[in-house]
Amino acid sequence: MHGDWAAAFGANIFGPLLIAAVVVLAAVVVGRRIRRRPPPALEAIARHRVTYAVLGVWLVYAVVRLIGEI
Repeated sequence: MHGDWAAAFGANIFGPLLIAAVVVLAAVVVGRRIRRRPPPALEAIARHRVTYAVLGVWLVYAVVRLIGEI
């Protein structure tokens, strides 16, 4: 799948979303460290409604794909 974007998105459409979230979180942490402020509270991010919604949709997507492959 190296370089084949269509196959990569087909294998896991949430991969780019996860990569984007990690890059944004890393940028926020670095920015706060440069300004000598504490990093964001990961517990608050993890318990946010949007996080729960994305994880729920991701789980449903995974189950549907799993059933489709059986």
